[in-house]
Amino acid sequence: MPWSSYTIKADSEVDGYSVYEFRRVLASKLARRLMDGMNNFDVVIGMPETGVIYGLKVAEALRKPFEYALMNIERRRSALRKDLIDKLSSIHLKLSPVTSAVRGGRRVLLIDDSLLTGLSIKEASQVLRHRAGVSEVHVAIASPRMVRSCPYGIDMPPNNQLLTNTFNDEDAQKVLEVDSLTWLSLEDLYEAADEVGIGRGGICTYCMGGERGLDL
Repeated sequence: MPWSSYTIKADSEVDGYSVYEFRRVLASKLARRLMDGMNNFDVVIGMPETGVIYGLKVAEALRKPFEYALMNIERRRSALRKDLIDKLSSIHLKLSPVTSAVRGGRRVLLIDDSLLTGLSIKEASQVLRHRAGVSEVHVAIASPRMVRSCPYGIDMPPNNQLLTNTFNDEDAQKVLEVDSLTWLSLEDLYEAADEVGIGRGGICTYCMGGERGLDL
């Protein structure tokens, strides 16, 4: 089960385990990684809607303010649209910045649950810089790098469209137009599963370069 997946509602329980609690622990792991880094940002925001819970909990752990600086005004999913122009226009149209929350050249930390092609993060960075006037965009992802499509039918882009299969982190930052890029590791994910009682054998990490882990 892809426990961190945005296809699962935060108020759900799977096999008796709280999805929200698992995401809270993942956020704490991400905050720990950010504490070890430069931490050069003024405010935390979440990518709507999938990154909001992570953003709130990371901000809490880092004692940074959280702002609802990006609004999702288009509910249709954009990541899996086949036509590139349609995908880009959908992403751009659905993201609306709350400029009063980040104006004045603030440095923002943008949190999302996962990163596949990177188009949504790139568009968010451009919206924040050019429409909201932020000075820096730092990105943190509450999952390990996605390197393979799901073997169990979760709809994902093909392997050759996954950002991490094409670029290393340094080049990915340039492509995404962001100032830093932080990921969880596979070990962080396994530790989170152990902490909430799911156990590392109860999650599948195949798309993240690990093993299937589930006998389905």
